[in-house]
Amino acid sequence: MFKIYPNPVFNTLNISIINQKFTDNYNLIIYNGLGNKVLIIENIYNEQLINIEHIVKGFYFINILKDNKVIFYDKLIKLWFYYLKTWTINMFIKNTLKKSNYIILKR
Repeated sequence: MFKIYPNPVFNTLNISIINQKFTDNYNLIIYNGLGNKVLIIENIYNEQLINIEHIVKGFYFINILKDNKVIFYDKLIKLWFYYLKTWTINMFIKNTLKKSNYIILKR
């Protein structure tokens, strides 16, 4: 069993492999929406951090293979920093306004 998080992701993807045997050899491939391979990582291991900051924002597909057979697949959304930052600020303001009587003035 595999867990890939966070999703959506900004720069670092975490892979958790539950019940991995020492002899198991897994490979990870990330495909873009056109089916082109964007990233290949061989011999992934439990709790591995994968840097994907070089991948442009968008929608991707992840395959995990064992003995050249797909044993796990999932979708992945890669965020751009500005979008993530804007969303986080908007959620903070929205939650703060619900809990308080502060007034935010526009410039």
